[in-house]
Amino acid sequence: MSEQRIPPSDELRTLLAGPRPQRYVLAHVDPATDPVIWDAPPPVVGTTGVTLSTAAMDRATVQELCQGKSEALHRWPQLDDRQSQLAIIGGDGEELCEYTPGELAAALSNDEAGEARVTGWLSSWLVRRYAEAPPDEQVWVVVAATWTGQMRALASNPPPGVLSAVMEQAGELDRGELDQATHELVIDTGSRLAHVLDEMPLSPYRNRGRMVEGWHTVKRLAAGEPAFRACTEWLLDQIALRDMDAQALRAMLEPDIADHFLDRRHAEVGAQPVPRLDAQRAQQLTQARELVRAYTAAAHSGREREAEDLFNAFVLPKRTLEVSDHGHIWRRAARRRRSPAGRCWSVPTCSAA
Repeated sequence: MSEQRIPPSDELRTLLAGPRPQRYVLAHVDPATDPVIWDAPPPVVGTTGVTLSTAAMDRATVQELCQGKSEALHRWPQLDDRQSQLAIIGGDGEELCEYTPGELAAALSNDEAGEARVTGWLSSWLVRRYAEAPPDEQVWVVVAATWTGQMRALASNPPPGVLSAVMEQAGELDRGELDQATHELVIDTGSRLAHVLDEMPLSPYRNRGRMVEGWHTVKRLAAGEPAFRACTEWLLDQIALRDMDAQALRAMLEPDIADHFLDRRHAEVGAQPVPRLDAQRAQQLTQARELVRAYTAAAHSGREREAEDLFNAFVLPKRTLEVSDHGHIWRRAARRRRSPAGRCWSVPTCSAA
């Protein structure tokens, strides 16, 4: 199972305690907002990472407590709102585990009765996703991406029974037979997306070109699907780490990044020093990361003029504190970078407090 484990919080320990069948909590999870984790491991698509840390747990809002896998999987499609990710959290002894809906579906499909019940629930869920698909998107591409993101543990693509039920309820099936062209489109789309997801853990060995191809695939096939938002952002960060100009922008943020880590390290050990990163610089750091992502996306999508404008509009963070040794190293390394327009620039030094 793709489980993530930490010791449970007192609140969830109380909710999940009790006799069999095992209890599960369904919780909406807000996206992470840490602006500096550029080289984080790839996200597990279909999970939220809510049980990775106490900070991640703070982003969760409990929606419902379910008794057993069957009730949890029955309620999950009904509470999934396509705006934020919905986590399935279960207790395993003294630890918390996050499960994908596909894992619960696989566990419940071990006989004909269970398979028929699961097919009905998931068909209704995909029909709703079909109806909510953005009007400018190919609707069956959206269906394939939705299934691949959440149900890979059950099957690599929607089983014919699920897909036929979706087409029937959508009014696109005349004789109760699966349309072969649509079936092939869904399978091909899901296979390409699954290939990109399988390659993500191998990113240290992939060149920039392969990362750019993967990002374009995920961005195009998973538009509007919350399960892939962290994935597309992570791929953009990986591309930026392989792009000289994006790294030049990032280098200018390194003093603030170093101060951010120092502040967080003190907070983790319970110390209360004077913050090195004030509120203004923290806000600039968050905005700057989004600007680096926007620059990287434009530069690798054929929008050179837009990339140049973003590069030249980069706002230098105002720093009044002493820069760490780490920051000095980054500034020296980036001192003679060039902009996309070919102009030389230097990273300004920071004044001491």
